[in-house]
Amino acid sequence: MNWINSLEARFGRFAIPNVIRFIALFQLLNWVLIKSSPGFDELLKFNAQAIMAGEVWRLFSYALLPGSLGFVWLLFGVMFLWMLSDGLEQAWGAFRVNLYLLAGLFFGAIGGFLGPMPDHGWLLWMSVLFAFAFFYPDHEILLYFIVPMKIKWVAWISAATAAFTFIGSPWMRIAIICGLMNFLVVFVPGYIRELRGKAKVAERRSRFEAAKLPEDDAMHTCISCAKTDISHPQLGFRVTASGDDICDECRTKPTVSV
Repeated sequence: MNWINSLEARFGRFAIPNVIRFIALFQLLNWVLIKSSPGFDELLKFNAQAIMAGEVWRLFSYALLPGSLGFVWLLFGVMFLWMLSDGLEQAWGAFRVNLYLLAGLFFGAIGGFLGPMPDHGWLLWMSVLFAFAFFYPDHEILLYFIVPMKIKWVAWISAATAAFTFIGSPWMRIAIICGLMNFLVVFVPGYIRELRGKAKVAERRSRFEAAKLPEDDAMHTCISCAKTDISHPQLGFRVTASGDDICDECRTKPTVSV
């Protein structure tokens, strides 16, 4: 998009390289702080009333929370986020990754002011996973370090989880829509254009195929002997004054006039 290119030209120098890596490390640090200081996580959770009272850090600090994972699973999560970070920065560059995360935080904050908000940023990280899967659908990971699985299936499983939550927990619907809005805004319009382009190509191909003569249809059929250019490809054919086809053999017979 031209406007993103303009923003990158003007503000690209302020982008933080490997920002997702840093966030993953903060999640690891916050896990230690939460375990050593119970209640510390309450200072980081999204709270609309507290934000309105001046605690503006909560607009982004909830994304630094590690959730309820154990330490080993948290390490797996950190490694996974590092992989997502490297892939997205290779595909997008640091500025667009930063912009994507800021958009996720912005839309997530809107959802938090409109309704209940998850305690941590799982929806933001789901949108990051979806973006990675869009660029690298066939990238393979070892689930639990055992089961090989392509990243697109991990994304589909995550999408199914969000869908079931959306259906089963009406109070979460606004949060889910807003939490994934950055992915919807960035990728869905392009995907729709791609589908439309494929449909147009298929339609043109269908019209072309329909306009072609069947392979067993002859272009020339002799009006006298019914030989065709397919059954007798060695014959030449002429068009009579009446517009009919006649082969060279029949054309030389005295009973036929051209």
